[in-house]
Amino acid sequence: MEKMKIGLTEGFYSYDYGSPEHIFYLIDEHKGKNLDMLVGPEWGLNAKPEGLYYRRKFKNLDDFIDNAFTAETKISDYAPKDAKSVLLKNRDRLRFSTLNNIPYSEAEAHRVIDALKEHSKNCDTLILPGTMVSYDNKGRLSNYMPVIQNGKHLKNIYKISDGGTRFFSLFGVLEFAINEDECDIERFVPKNNVLYADNKKIGVEICADSGRLREVGVKDLDLQVLSSCGNYTIEPAVEEGKYVVCADGASGNYFVKKLYGKEIKKKSDGLLSVFTAKLF
Repeated sequence: MEKMKIGLTEGFYSYDYGSPEHIFYLIDEHKGKNLDMLVGPEWGLNAKPEGLYYRRKFKNLDDFIDNAFTAETKISDYAPKDAKSVLLKNRDRLRFSTLNNIPYSEAEAHRVIDALKEHSKNCDTLILPGTMVSYDNKGRLSNYMPVIQNGKHLKNIYKISDGGTRFFSLFGVLEFAINEDECDIERFVPKNNVLYADNKKIGVEICADSGRLREVGVKDLDLQVLSSCGNYTIEPAVEEGKYVVCADGASGNYFVKKLYGKEIKKKSDGLLSVFTAKLF
């Protein structure tokens, strides 16, 4: 039986903020440790804007927004900044007291993906680093996971259901890119959510999308992955004896579980949970 070594990222609460730097560190730290797969939670690749967020500290909305994106307090090198112009343009529509869950622009998202590609060079680990939320130049919002391996961006896994992504819509200014009601689920899901690596058929779902693969009749996966923030219930699309994987940043549920079998848990070095098992 072939063994597979899977690392699940921990160390931050993905609902409130993410940390691209944390993922880069883990990739670098574990390059030589023969991980077959690295899995992160939903929203783990996003980051907060740099400044303070409480409007009561400022005389007007413009000052508040300006401070949130230009303050000296530095939280992350990847903190989103481009959304400032979107907020200012739509200032008359905004009614809020705090800034939180700011999405990346398309350019900022590409910057994160380029960094993932760079850190993954000379590393065969299949990297499913959690999701990021970004908007394109038409103001369409997407929540998706870039799939990375050895310096290459293989594809994106897109989330279909809202399931909390609306918190990144800049207070209703941005529209979702994928309209669940208009999406052809039976065609889109298998093409979007299934990938092949080392002759293994791997299905990936994001939080509220759990169950989509099974819904459209996928049931022959070798491995099923759930990247989540608040949902750790997996509707299996694997056969009995195959494995499911979960990284849920909100509840702290990180596990590899054999379908109808025992859960495998083993923690390593406080930063990464590493699971090794005879999966295939």
